[in-house]
Amino acid sequence: MKLIKEDNKEWLDKKGYSKKIFLNDKDLNYPGALVQLIKIKPGETAEIHHHKKQIEIFYFLNENGYFIVNEKKIDLKIGDVLVI
Repeated sequence: MKLIKEDNKEWLDKKGYSKKIFLNDKDLNYPGALVQLIKIKPGETAEIHHHKKQIEIFYFLNENGYFIVNEKKIDLKIGDVLVI
């Protein structure tokens, strides 16, 4: 068992967003695995990117934005889960 407290993790500022890393591939003993909290700053856009060998799972805590996946706009509601 491992308990992770969000308030013990620091925000890391990136271009257009911030993140807190809770678990990495070493913690999970699985190459490329990462569990993190992402916060996109108001009025900002996270840079378009892709991963060749990674699945991202997003759980939405608010509905103030949208994602574009394969040129399709996806509007989101609180509690939605998006798997890319």
